[in-house]
This record gives sequence, structure tokens and C-alpha cells, in this order.
Amino acid sequence: MNQKFVKGDMETMIIIHDDSKVFKVEFVMLSSDPFGVLTLAEDEIRPVSARDVPHVREL
Repeated sequence: MNQKFVKGDMETMIIIHDDSKVFKVEFVMLSSDPFGVLTLAEDEIRPVSARDVPHVREL
């Protein structure tokens, strides 16, 4: 994964490719400004859970 992203960063799925095996996702700051788009494999993402706690960090 790109160095500006860390495990736990939350993203929004914007495109699903290849029978749900590859995903284009967008990462945004709390200000709603985008800070990156990546194409990730199924094993590099997971759905959010009601028990997740979002983290905050400064870029």
C-alpha cells in the first residue's frame, strides 16, 4: 500500500471490478477533501463493523 496510507484508514468504495475481486477506493479527510484513490484486492479491505473505532491522524 502507498506510504501515505496506514492500516485502519477508512475509505469509500467507488468502483467494483472483476466480479468483486478488485476495488477502487477513495480516501478522504474529515474536511471531505480527498487524499487518495487506490485500487485494492479483496484481501486488502474489509467491511466496517459496528464495533470498529475510527482513528484520527494528521497528514
